[in-house]
Amino acid sequence: MTGPTRPLPEGWRGVQQDGIFSDCPTPLVQIGGSGNTLAGGTNFIHPGHTPEQIQKSKELIQTQLDRGYKAVVGYHYWGTVPKGFPEARVFRSEWGIDKVTWESARHFADWAWKSKFFGDNKENYTIVYVQPVPSYVDFISHAYDLALQHTALTGFYDDTGYPKPVFDPELNIGFVREDGREVYSSGLWVYRDRWMRAAYLNYKHNRPNFLGDSQHVGAHHMPAYHFIGRWAPCERGFYNPFPDRDNLGFYQSMGRYVAVNAARQFGQAPSMIGMSTTQWEVPRSNHDTRSMMMLALLNDQDVGSFGHRDMRTTVQVRHARNLFRPWEKDVEFTGYWESAEFLKCDTPGVLVSLYRSPRGVLFMLGNVGETETEAQVQPQWKKLGLVPSTVKICDAETGGEPGLLEEKGFAVLVPPHDLRIVVAGVLGAYEVKAVPLGTDLPKPKEVLTRHSESFDTSELCSTWQKDLHEGNAAAGAFEGRLYVQGASYGYSHVRREFGEDNVSVQCMIARAPSGTNDEWGGSLFLIWPNGEFVQATPGTSQGKFLYMVSGRRRAWGQPIGREEIPGLYPNLPNWVKVTLRADRIDCFSSRDGNTWIKDVELPRDDKLAGAPQFLFLGNGGRGEAPHLDNVMSQHFNPNNPVTTFFDDLVVGRE
Repeated sequence: MTGPTRPLPEGWRGVQQDGIFSDCPTPLVQIGGSGNTLAGGTNFIHPGHTPEQIQKSKELIQTQLDRGYKAVVGYHYWGTVPKGFPEARVFRSEWGIDKVTWESARHFADWAWKSKFFGDNKENYTIVYVQPVPSYVDFISHAYDLALQHTALTGFYDDTGYPKPVFDPELNIGFVREDGREVYSSGLWVYRDRWMRAAYLNYKHNRPNFLGDSQHVGAHHMPAYHFIGRWAPCERGFYNPFPDRDNLGFYQSMGRYVAVNAARQFGQAPSMIGMSTTQWEVPRSNHDTRSMMMLALLNDQDVGSFGHRDMRTTVQVRHARNLFRPWEKDVEFTGYWESAEFLKCDTPGVLVSLYRSPRGVLFMLGNVGETETEAQVQPQWKKLGLVPSTVKICDAETGGEPGLLEEKGFAVLVPPHDLRIVVAGVLGAYEVKAVPLGTDLPKPKEVLTRHSESFDTSELCSTWQKDLHEGNAAAGAFEGRLYVQGASYGYSHVRREFGEDNVSVQCMIARAPSGTNDEWGGSLFLIWPNGEFVQATPGTSQGKFLYMVSGRRRAWGQPIGREEIPGLYPNLPNWVKVTLRADRIDCFSSRDGNTWIKDVELPRDDKLAGAPQFLFLGNGGRGEAPHLDNVMSQHFNPNNPVTTFFDDLVVGRE
């Protein structure tokens, strides 16, 4: 296989896993992992053995389609089977499970059992490891066929999916040498058969080939992986383990990255590349994620859901690329290795790839050098099929105009190991829409500027004091907003002296959905000298605005807004306002950034008398330590921070 072996599926660039639904024509979701794949058994693709289980499988898939996903894939753990399946009992000997191993396999997925995902047979929640032999492939292919018969599933991801050594001379797998030494089969052809049959079943049931795998790569494995539809490499050498370098530094060069991620040569959609970062704080995680996106996008690829990265940055960069609708039939890609036919860029260290159509061009400029540089690009407009006088050029992320050169060329600053995306199109063809957030939201009549903050500086104002728990916690200003990172059930916030009464305090709070208690999420706090406090937050867990007095009395408001904004997603922007009055505290919310709605009135007793001492932004909880510097120890994980963004803090008198 020295070249392309089959055409890529039509519209493959429009298949995206995770992100904003409206950003692509085919949003895809993977369900399962840790036990909830279909209703048949743990980590296993099977619709179930009873009508009730089959119906549950149908409903599980349909629920995802009803949410707006266009394709649903499952999760399978290669080389395992649920102990409760009758086939496992019949074939266990051939699958390499001896009596002792079988009888001792009692560990099951407790949380899934309590939720009764797979019915009342506890052994369906117990996985046993098998020797991958042809009869095992027969069974998992049969099970997948049943799943496609009864549900709208379109594929699956094979965890730990790669050829595994097998020795069974009785099945003609491996052999014994003359000196008595056992020689194992590589398992390559067994695994190849697994994917070949799965791909055929997708064809048989008229489903797109959204099968995904590639944990191992290299020439030896490609004959097996040839049949998968989505290139989804992850783990096992793909993840950067080094804290002192970004992903380009990990791969060492663009050439090495391309050699490792050579998907399209084998007809696989290279849209799910797995990369990961060791960075967690917003500025460094943002940089490394942009480094990943540079590597992928310059090669007509995209990242998948595997690995740790900054989802906010991934979606923002992907949104800029998708402005050009690269999945449309008349769009052609030209990589940096041959783009000199259409443009001139002699800037050292800068690589330029492009998408082109009759309506315009999308330039992607990546800086593989070590310093920020001004990239100067002179397009060959005639070859691109465009007339310079009719072309508008702008930054596809910000909408700003790059510096113009003679003959309608342009110049942009590109940071090291980063990329810039520039769109040039006939007037009106492409419009970068800036999303105004809260610009029309009413402010108090008298704004107290000494307490208000726009967070549009590169450093957090020195009037703020940071209180951060142990482990991974941080706060700072980035891209015109305050970010606060800390673990749920921990504390991480910024505070400043306040000392004002009979005022209102309002701000934007952007939180991501989570399964944790909302009172431990990023919030606006006013705290009195005696330790009593008022808290306001958009509750992303319950889906309603939440207001609390000293962690004891709670009140719920209107449903929160769920608008997905590139540059913030997965964080959802909402606004809260707390107004201190002589006899009560009024709590307002805004889900659209245009109008305030009064949610609740909280009683103001002697404990809340006088002016609050501090204004807090972040999270924390009541306890023995002052300043809400307390944790709920049974749920606190100091190394797993959640990020909340704050903006447009306005304090004033009504």
